[in-house]
Amino acid sequence: MSLPEPVEPKKNNATVWIIVVVVALLLLCCLLVAVIAGLYYYLQQNNALPSFLTGNAPTPASGSAPTVASGPLVVEPFDPTSSTYPALAELVPNWSPATAPGSVNWTVYVSSNEPVLVYMGWCTTTSQILEQNYQHIIYKLVVDGQPVDVNSLFKLDEQRTDRVCRSYVGLIKQWPGTQHTIVTTMTFDQTINDGWDDYPAGDYIETYNITVTP
Repeated sequence: MSLPEPVEPKKNNATVWIIVVVVALLLLCCLLVAVIAGLYYYLQQNNALPSFLTGNAPTPASGSAPTVASGPLVVEPFDPTSSTYPALAELVPNWSPATAPGSVNWTVYVSSNEPVLVYMGWCTTTSQILEQNYQHIIYKLVVDGQPVDVNSLFKLDEQRTDRVCRSYVGLIKQWPGTQHTIVTTMTFDQTINDGWDDYPAGDYIETYNITVTP
């Protein structure tokens, strides 16, 4: 008895279609990756990538400069009686008051948000001498080239242990920019005596060259 011819099993059509679909999806994914890579390379070469992809902040346009805080200094009247703010002269190492007419330059460093007092004043041994002296004293205050009315500042009269004083006080709360110049001038129209010493007539000028630090 002869054996029957072996019958070749029929291929499963569903399996074939699954293989076709998988291959097509793989090809599609490869194509998509290639397109994305090409687009990324193009944008990178043309500096058009958004900052969230590069991790860098946008850079200023060519020819433009970074914005720097700037503006005029504001000197406002201020009562320093209960204040701990430093005076401008206190920020100068080895500062000393002038004893003769002339001009002196001081270098000062301040931080941008450091409040500083501007004082212009005079002391004598008695109130009577103070009133006499003030008949011959003229003050001028110039901030970054602009005159400031001294009479608009706070007028402070003080009675201390060994002297009486009168000052005109202003406050600078903030220092925009990086460089400033404050010039104070005390002019005596004749020789005066404060109860201790004689002071010749003339201009007593102090220039404060101020650098603002971060």
